[in-house]
Parts: sequence; structure tokens; C-alpha cells
Amino acid sequence: MERVMQKEYEREAMESTVSGRAWLFVKQVLDVHARLQSKKLVQESYIDAVAVDDMVALAERMMDAQNTFREKNRPILVDLGYHYTQDRNMDNIRQDGLMSFAEREKSCIKVARRRCYFGDGIYTANNPCE
Repeated sequence: MERVMQKEYEREAMESTVSGRAWLFVKQVLDVHARLQSKKLVQESYIDAVAVDDMVALAERMMDAQNTFREKNRPILVDLGYHYTQDRNMDNIRQDGLMSFAEREKSCIKVARRRCYFGDGIYTANNPCE
């Protein structure tokens, strides 16, 4: 009984801060990902969590932005985007994050320049599972 109360207290404490809610959100996303993989609904290399720390930091920034939007009576719903890449790029993305060509060049990260149809940037797309 005491252990259950402790876990409930910890959850309430996590939910009381943006940082805690961001961590809980990322944990839920990773739990869903693990369930999809265990049911063989996604191949292990098809959808992958890149950097948990970055995910939490971005979730925190998203929640801060939602709070700002909420205060201004603006819509706060969020759509998820997916970045498609080749498997061989994943280690570099895990290490450096997603970067535009200009960001890679500024950081002296050598990557072959590919033709950009819509300009230099980071492109996302719809749900790869649909």
C-alpha cells in the first residue's frame, strides 16, 4: 500500500512541472513504440527513437509553446511529423540531431550535398504506418 502511494505521489510530482510532463509524454511514446515492435507491427529499424534527451527537451519546448498559445486563446493541438532517412544515417542523427545542410556546414560535419527540391531544410511527412 505504501509503495502504491509513493508511486502516486511521484506521478503527481512529475505532472506538476512542464519538465516532468515532458518526460512522462516521451515515456508514453517509447512505451507505444515498444508495444508496436513486440507485436511486430513495425520492424525494429523502420521506426526508431533517436535521442531520448532530445525528445524530452523538444517535448518540454512544445509544452511551453502550448502554454503560451493557451494564454493567448490560440489552438494548441499538435501534429506529429516523421523524418525519413536511410538506415546508414541513423548513427549520425543520433549523435548530431537533425540538421539542415547549412547547420551541418556550420558545424563542419561533412555530408554529400543532395539536391534540395524545396530548399535547404529538414523535411517531415505523414505517418509511415498508414
